[in-house]
Amino acid sequence: MLEVIAKSDLEKRLLALCEIHIGPLGFRVIDVDCSTGGRSLVRAFVEFLAPEGPRSPTLDECASVSRVLGGVLEAEELVSGSYNLEVSSPGLDRRLRTLEDFESSVGSEVRLRLVSPVSGLGKEPAGTVKSVKGSPGGEGDPSVVLQCQSREWEIPLARVRRANRVWKS
Repeated sequence: MLEVIAKSDLEKRLLALCEIHIGPLGFRVIDVDCSTGGRSLVRAFVEFLAPEGPRSPTLDECASVSRVLGGVLEAEELVSGSYNLEVSSPGLDRRLRTLEDFESSVGSEVRLRLVSPVSGLGKEPAGTVKSVKGSPGGEGDPSVVLQCQSREWEIPLARVRRANRVWKS
């Protein structure tokens, strides 16, 4: 999986440790959020990689992943002081983190949270993914072409802090 969105050093480290420790158990971490401060909060969104295809984890599976990640957080001393750990399924507003996530979302509506605002678009645009350009290590930095406000905007994925599919009923 090729990382393309902006992540803090702590989040990058946690993602790498998740790949090592929960990947062999049959899970993929969709995304993580880490907020530090008074009482830190660590959130992990996971899916179970079943033979018939990825699926949302059960409550018992989330609890198992939580126990493993809790042990990893303690052993690695990633978060200083007290913290809360939340492990859940990606839900209907699934997160997008890797180039593959964005490519599989072409034609879907998404909401982005950018590292910094784009003139005329703001910091939290929403629209339809028209295409994905470039590749990490290849020619050109990866970007997403987003249809919103009656025009197409090419946004470098390195400027994206968080991305979610938008669920419509």
